[in-house]
Amino acid sequence: MKQLKAPGFMAPKAPRWASRALIIEALVLMAVLSCCIAIVAQGLSVAAATALDAQQLTQASAYASEMAERFCANPEQVPVEEISGDLQVVVARTSEPTSTGTLWRATILVYPVGPQGQKVEASEALGAAQAGAAAGDSEAQEVSRVVQEPLCSLATARFVPREVS
Repeated sequence: MKQLKAPGFMAPKAPRWASRALIIEALVLMAVLSCCIAIVAQGLSVAAATALDAQQLTQASAYASEMAERFCANPEQVPVEEISGDLQVVVARTSEPTSTGTLWRATILVYPVGPQGQKVEASEALGAAQAGAAAGDSEAQEVSRVVQEPLCSLATARFVPREVS
C-alpha cells in the first residue's frame, strides 16, 4: 500500500482493477435491464393478441345470437350462408313436421373469413358432418374438423304451430 504524500501533491491513482470492475458492473446491469425490457415487451404483445382474439370472439357470439333471433322470427327466411365483415355464418336448418305443427332446428356456426376475403367452405363440410352423424360415420365428422374450427356455434329450435281453419 502506498503512503500518501504531503499536502499539495496529487492523490495516488486508483488501481486498474477498480475501473475494470466498474465496466463489468455496468455491462451486467445493462444485460439485466435488456432482459427485463424484453420480458415486458413480450407480455404486452401477448396481451394485445389476446385482446384481438377476445374482440373477434365477442363479435362472433353477437352475430350468432343475431342470426338465432332472425331464425326464431322466421325460420324459412334465414339464409344458409352469410358474410358480414370478417365473419362467415353458416346455418344448417332442419324441419320435423308433427301433427300439431313443424319443429324447426338450426345449428349456427360462425367462422373467420380469410385475409383476402376467402371464405371457408363450411356449408359442404357441415352437410357432410350432419349426414355422417346421422349414419354414424366418423369420417364425415373428421371432414368438418379438418376444414376449420368455428369461432362460435349455437343450436336453437322453434316450433311453428299449424294454423287452425
